[in-house]
Amino acid sequence: MKKPFAPRENYEKSKKRVGYTPRRETKPQTYAKLGFKCGLEVHQQLKTEKKLFCNCPAGKYH
Repeated sequence: MKKPFAPRENYEKSKKRVGYTPRRETKPQTYAKLGFKCGLEVHQQLKTEKKLFCNCPAGKYH
């Protein structure tokens, strides 16, 4: 039987696994070690009946 999903518990476990440090406690050396990180996310509305990776209906929702 599956264990019920506990979002808060999962969040805390994930932070611990990745070595999360609150921004106010993070030292400049940490940022220097990480280097510059930048991301770009692009969204495109496709004229399809369903979404690409699931059976959810596609459409404009406001």
